[in-house]
Amino acid sequence: MNSAACILWDPAKRRELLTSIEISVRYRLSTHVREEIGRREIPLALLEAVLERPDQVVPERGILKAYQSKSDIGGKMFLVRAIVDDSVDPAVVVTAYRTTRIEKYWGKP
Repeated sequence: MNSAACILWDPAKRRELLTSIEISVRYRLSTHVREEIGRREIPLALLEAVLERPDQVVPERGILKAYQSKSDIGGKMFLVRAIVDDSVDPAVVVTAYRTTRIEKYWGKP
């Protein structure tokens, strides 16, 4: 049995695949963000987690919003920010980065 068939018969792998497909439908990653997460060493799984369950969503410039979450990366606390245009469907992730300057970006409730 080939690996694609194995995925379809393994419930855990099938659920992971369907979740991944759902994320790609709800969010479109721009070419720029794909390059940046590689350059900035942000795992795709971490970006997906921020998009799906952000600690905060705060307004950015114009129609853009920052989906952001605090995350321990290599023993250091970072704020992972995904800048998103969610006025379109599917929403477009424009860029993403991580910063230690949490206080600067953390929105007040």
